[in-house]
Parts: sequence; C-alpha cells; structure tokens
Amino acid sequence: MKSWLQTILLCTSIIIAGLLIRQYLLLYTLRADLGEFQVQQALDDIERYHIRKLTNDEKIQSILAGLTSALGPYARYYSPEDLVDRMESLEGSFVGIGINFKVISGHITIVYPIPGTAAEKGGLKTGDKLLEADGKTLVNLKAEDARKLLTGPINSVIKLKIERPGEQSPREVTLIRTSVPSSSVRYVHVLPDGKTGFIYVADFSRETAPQLEHAIATLRSSGATRLILDIRHNGGGLMDAGVDVADLFIEKGVIVTVKSGNQEDPYQTDIFRAKKEGTIGDLPIALLVDNGSASSSEIFAAAMKYHKRAVLVGEKTYGKGTVQQIFQRGLGGWGLKFTVAMFYSPDGMRIDGNGIEPTFRVAQSEETFLLNALRFDVEEVRRYLPDYTPIEGRSKFTLEHILGMKDAAVDAALLALDGQPVTETPLPSPTPAPSPSGSGDSAE
Repeated sequence: MKSWLQTILLCTSIIIAGLLIRQYLLLYTLRADLGEFQVQQALDDIERYHIRKLTNDEKIQSILAGLTSALGPYARYYSPEDLVDRMESLEGSFVGIGINFKVISGHITIVYPIPGTAAEKGGLKTGDKLLEADGKTLVNLKAEDARKLLTGPINSVIKLKIERPGEQSPREVTLIRTSVPSSSVRYVHVLPDGKTGFIYVADFSRETAPQLEHAIATLRSSGATRLILDIRHNGGGLMDAGVDVADLFIEKGVIVTVKSGNQEDPYQTDIFRAKKEGTIGDLPIALLVDNGSASSSEIFAAAMKYHKRAVLVGEKTYGKGTVQQIFQRGLGGWGLKFTVAMFYSPDGMRIDGNGIEPTFRVAQSEETFLLNALRFDVEEVRRYLPDYTPIEGRSKFTLEHILGMKDAAVDAALLALDGQPVTETPLPSPTPAPSPSGSGDSAE
C-alpha cells in the first residue's frame, strides 16, 4: 500500500512539474515577444472596469488600428465586410446581377446589361429603371447605397421591380446573383483620326490583362494601328497584374525586381521577366501618366519606358514602390494589410520615393483631369443613352463645355506618335498627388 501511494505521489509530482514548466515556457515566450505586456489581461481589465461595455468588433478594431499605426503609411485593417469588397476588387469580380448603371433624376438607370450575366439572361435592357430590390426602394438612393442592395451572396435570389420606357405599369423580375467581372479597362474607342485607339486602365486586377487584350483586338478590328493607354490616377492593385500587363507588350528582359524580407532576415530577390509568347509588338504606344499613377502602374510604366516600348506623356508618377499583403489567418474574418516588399525598375532604380519621369512632361491640374474623365464618361454613356447628361447640380460646367474639353496630354501623345515636336508644359511647383487607391496589394 505504501509503495502504491508513493507511486501515485511521484506521478502527480511529475504532472504538476510538467504543467509548471509548460506555463513558465509560455510566459517566457510571451515576455520574449511582447515584454511584460499581456493583451488578454488588458482586455480583461477593460471588460471589468471600463464605463462602457465594448463589443468584440470594437475590441478587434482598436487592436488592429493600433497595429496599423506602427506599420507604415500603407498599412490598414479591414472589417469582414470591407475585406470582401477589397478581395473582390483585387480579383476583378464581384457578385451581383451584372449591370452598368447611372443615377439619372433619382433613378437607377441601366446603361447596359453586362453580357453573360443574370441581368442579360433575365431580359433587362438599356434604359430600364430599377424601382425596388427585394421590396426596398432604389429611388433617390446614392449609387453606392443602391449597389449594396443589388449585390449579395453568390446564387442568392433577388426580386426587382423595374420601369421600362413605353410600358404603363412596372414589371417584376427575379434574378439569381452570379459572379460578375468588374472592368478595369474602360473608354475603349478610336479617336477621330481613325487610326489611334484609346483605352483607360482604371486599376490592375487579375482580369486586367485579358480585358486589355480583348479591347486591343476590338480597336484593331475598327482600324486602329497605334494606341494611347491612359493610366492617370491609376493607384495600382495587384503587383502580378502590373507584370502581366507589361508582358503583353514586352518581348524579353526584366520587367521588375522585387526584394522582400525584413531587417533581421536576408532579403529575398525575385526577378520577373517578360515571356515572348503572345507579345503585342507591332503597335506604337503612348502611355499617359500623372502623379496619381502609383504602385502597379509604376511597374508597368517603368518597364515600358526602359524597354522603349512606349513614350510616357504627362507628369512624374507618384513614387510608391512597395508591395502590401493582406493577412487573414486567426483574425476572425478581419484583415490586416502591411508592407512586405519593395520593387525596382528594370535598370535597378528604387521606385519608392522617386517615381517615373515621363518622356514628355505635360502638366495637368486635378480639375482638368476630373473634367476630362467626366467627358469620357458622358461620351461612353451616350453610346447607349443618347440624352444622358451629368447629374443636375453636381457640376459647375455646362454639357457643351464638358463635351468640348480638350485633353492636353492626349494631344501631346498624338504628336509624339506622329514623331512631331511636343511642347512640354511643366508645373511651376509640385502639386500634391492623390493617395494611391490600389496600394500594390499582393494576393495572399
């Protein structure tokens, strides 16, 4: 009996000792990582003593906000809802019914249904006005608020009430939401000279390169023999997308060099090179840039300039040569984005803080750019809705002024493509650049 008790005590002592050693090692690890700070203890004290009970979302948001404040200018956190939107934009698609629309006189008016989507299959047409979505009014809503009602989980059902020109009473339509490609390639048309194709690239997503290839094929079939690509105010997007778009036009050589890692570990260097297959090498190209062209836009611009594949017209680019990655693991649906790498032009120049100088400098004010963007938009929509005018009261310019606006950068690009002298118009002093929207995210 005595031997049996001794055995039990010995085993118990070993177990207790093991638990104590484990706890000590855990505390030692925490102290090595975070000093004496313990997140859970702080949260417990807040829960017990703070005069207002915080929700779990508020606690998570506060912790992530504190972390991002120490991680540099491009770090940020995403709520679960924001993270879905961000990942959709990077992937180049979203879940919805598939319409291009404008708010006209308070009504969500369809410009055109996107081919192959639920809207087209369900019979929606140009000019249809959406009155309700699942019993909720769409009249007098802002475009963003209406978009939230029209999007939703994939394969979910949405019931619409629409008003169609020429019909006396509204009709009801039931659709099933599907994945819809978002277009980063816009304003595809041939300029009045009949030979110059024009394309605006709004951002860089997974779909940008194939969309751009399709747009170029369309312009070729319409007689275009040269091209103006506009990446002004393009804040970037996926780094890989910038590489893929450059690879469309560059036959061989380095597109970009990426160095990743931190100060304690050796930097990893990745060199992205062009592939010969599928190169579009026969179109002369002018690339429009400005101080809002950032991140992936600068990867594209630097490669096109270095390989003499395009003349750059406009202003010096923003100078954001860093790559951010979104981390989601262990964050309960939230996302944390921070810088993980820096990239360099084909000649080894650090883009971050430097930017890319244009071949021909043509200054453009923020107001001028926005006015030109409005002109492009009006012209595009009028292909489908001939009577379309911008929202009343939102613009101080008349429609005649908007449609008669001249784009100095486009005019200079045409001269450069013709081999004629370009009159440069540098700004007398630097103007603040808009913050890049795409931020060079790399897919996780």
